[in-house]
Parts: sequence; structure tokens; C-alpha cells
Amino acid sequence: MKTIILIITLSLALAGPCFASPRISEYKAASMDQDTHGGKDGQETDMGVHDFCALSFVGSGGLNSACAVYKRGSSWVLIARDPGFPDPWTGEGQICMAQCIDFGAGGNDITDLDRGGDDIIKTFNLNGAWTAHDKGKITKGFKIVQKEKTLLFYPPDGNNVSGHFIENNKVLVSGWGSPTGTIGSDGKKITWSNGSNWTKD
Repeated sequence: MKTIILIITLSLALAGPCFASPRISEYKAASMDQDTHGGKDGQETDMGVHDFCALSFVGSGGLNSACAVYKRGSSWVLIARDPGFPDPWTGEGQICMAQCIDFGAGGNDITDLDRGGDDIIKTFNLNGAWTAHDKGKITKGFKIVQKEKTLLFYPPDGNNVSGHFIENNKVLVSGWGSPTGTIGSDGKKITWSNGSNWTKD
């Protein structure tokens, strides 16, 4: 009897990760008024690396507008497109939403091989408070929460956005215009593609 109980207990322990809840992330892209603020090819949201992504909401857009989800390299991309000139339908827009799912234990990365290797997650620890410097303006209160290669960026006020490592020393934010950031050699400075930079408090 003890042997049977031991076998059952061991089997449940080994199977435990199979029953972990998947992690679901949600993303949004909007292309408004013939995409006058984003260019003729629509608005893109880089959703990062996930096991699978799909459209979860398609707003009632204008004529010839569209939503799409596709995989570019290792990352999933959400596109909202409201055709620009010479499309005659102005004053309309297209809002698109997608959900991505990760099946790893509790939503963790499935394998390091699938995610680009261990080196990306071991190089820098970005967790903590950060100060933004932009054209002479200093703003405190930003925060980064890092879980392996996945990042959450918290502004002083407003909603957080997700991001991820795309290289050993480079990150991509999936919101705020999707800037990329290059991390300094000491891990305490991020220089953003929009001209600003963050320093770690």
C-alpha cells in the first residue's frame, strides 16, 4: 500500500507543471483617420515572444480597414490598418486587440532554446526604480519589473506596458510608440531610440 501511495505522489509531482495555469497577455493597436499619425502602413504593436497569439477583438472600422496578427521572426505582431490617401473614407478608424498565451509552467518560458538562449536573461537585472531624462526634463517614478526575458514598464501614472529583450543589451517596449532601448555596460542606463534615456535610481 505504501508503495502505491509513493508511486501516485511521485507521479503527481512530476506531472505538476502540466496543470499549471497558462499566462495570457492582451495587446491593442489603433489606426485612426487614415492613419495620419502612423504612416500609410498602419499601426503595429510588437507583442514579443509567445507560444501563440490570435485576434480577440476587431472594432467596427471604416471601409477597407483591417486587423491582422502574424509572426515576424520569433515575435508576434498585431497590425491595425485604416487605409490612407487615396482611400476616400476619412474620419474613421480601426481598433484591434489580440491575446497571447504561454503554456510553460505558470506562464514561464518554455525553453531557453525557443527564447533565444540563457545569455539574454543573465546579462542584466533591470528590476527597480528608474528616472527618465528627456530634453532637459527629469521625471522620477518609473519602474521596471523583470521576469526572465519579459519586462513590465510602469510610468509614474497611467497603465503599464510590456516589453522584452531582443538582444543581450537591447529591449523593446510593446507600447509608447514601440521604442527600443540600449542598456549601458553597467546595466544602470537605458538609451532609447526616441532620444531620451533612463537611469537606475
